[in-house]
Amino acid sequence: FIHTKNKKHIIPFKTNYLWDGASIPFLFRPLIGKKGSLEFLFPSMVHDKMCEERHLIDYDRNLSSKVFRALLISMGVGKIRANIMYHAVDNFQKFKSWN
Repeated sequence: FIHTKNKKHIIPFKTNYLWDGASIPFLFRPLIGKKGSLEFLFPSMVHDKMCEERHLIDYDRNLSSKVFRALLISMGVGKIRANIMYHAVDNFQKFKSWN
């Protein structure tokens, strides 16, 4: 569940859900980490699902980015690294994938 001020969003998953892990460009992996790193798996899965089924979060791109950052931090990713990943994902969505 994702709770916002006015609504509770439910993000359902089937047991065979497939996603590509965290999309970290090769050049940034020494700074950020590998795309298959355990601390990235759950946040990237939830984020990918929200992006694939945008109606589940009322088409709120900003919410998907904020949830991604919160999940990264909850999985033990440091705040600086989580913020770098948050801004990278958020800016990519603004200019490329969300429209």
